[in-house]
Amino acid sequence: MKLWKSLPLLLCAALTMLVVSCGQRNFNTSRQGMKTVILPAGEVHEGWYFAAGDHVIIDGTVNGDVYAGAGKVDINGTINGDVLVGGGVIDIAGRVSDDVRGAGGNIRISGTVGKNVSAAGGTIEVSRSAVIGGGLMAAGGTVHSAGTVKKDAMVASGTAEFSGVVEGNLDVATGQLAVVQGARVGGNLTAALDAKEHARIDSGTVKGSVTIKLREEKEAHHILGISPWRFWFKLLWMGGLLLTGLVFFLLARKTFVEYTSVAKRKFGMSLVWGLVGVIAVPIAAIILCITVIGIPLGLILLAAYCTVMYLSQLGLGLLAGNLIFKTDEKKGWILYWAFAVGTILFQLLTFVPILGLLLMLASLLLGFGALVQMLWKSMRARPAAM
Repeated sequence: MKLWKSLPLLLCAALTMLVVSCGQRNFNTSRQGMKTVILPAGEVHEGWYFAAGDHVIIDGTVNGDVYAGAGKVDINGTINGDVLVGGGVIDIAGRVSDDVRGAGGNIRISGTVGKNVSAAGGTIEVSRSAVIGGGLMAAGGTVHSAGTVKKDAMVASGTAEFSGVVEGNLDVATGQLAVVQGARVGGNLTAALDAKEHARIDSGTVKGSVTIKLREEKEAHHILGISPWRFWFKLLWMGGLLLTGLVFFLLARKTFVEYTSVAKRKFGMSLVWGLVGVIAVPIAAIILCITVIGIPLGLILLAAYCTVMYLSQLGLGLLAGNLIFKTDEKKGWILYWAFAVGTILFQLLTFVPILGLLLMLASLLLGFGALVQMLWKSMRARPAAM
């Protein structure tokens, strides 16, 4: 087998071993095709726990780290380790002994976290019942903390409101800040704002000093709102993607078409598998590199990972071109030109600050997940062909 063909298979095999090794036996599919992963109350899982689906529910105990990706994630049980989670709606109401790292549309912490919480999302809420034993680092559109943070808190957001306890220092960069009656900041408060009148800090809520820094707008040369070097880098990057897509189209046209089809038909699962793959594959490579025997395979896996990460950037361009030009039943060069137009439109949209970041993340997860599903299908079909 040629080396370039073996790399994706090794990547998919390592990812599959990691997912299967978590020992998920509680997997249900509803009549509507919704896939739910459940760890019931009273059940104990030893070691890493991986979960991916439309809905992940952990009511039991995990003696190890949890890696979860789903449209909705509910953690109501006990996690004796770290939690790394991504999804549309994330609710952590149980007990986590170590760190929580999450990214999603809406993130809510209402349970107990032994160490630190790092969260990025549209809305981040630390409810009144929540206790974070370490620090809080949050970035989002809206951040509201009503619980207890035992150490420092650092927040970057559009709006930020604090009605709970931060026992250490509080550093905030936001458009609107409110520290209301009932809140308590044990250390100093430092806030970066556009104007002082955008801050409401009630009397007696801050024990230490209060420093308000106004963000100054520095005049600089920009192209479409970004620095010149970033603008030209984006153009070069877009040209590289178009060239890569052309080579892909010329050498593997059937795979080119299949990639588009998978990204369209299995959009949700591609995002989920993309999240799992982006997290799990580097872990597998590191584990392999720990042992002398596994170092070559670990390095090959990392090379394959980087290759697939780059190819994943084609995903949204393919999907956008397909939706615009309706290429499902078409053949020939229209397939490539549709991809080219979709890629150019996608790259232009990445110039929009927040939207661009979200699109880049979606492209990475969608493209990576679609490739993983294609490779998995290829591996399953291979034994049957022998």
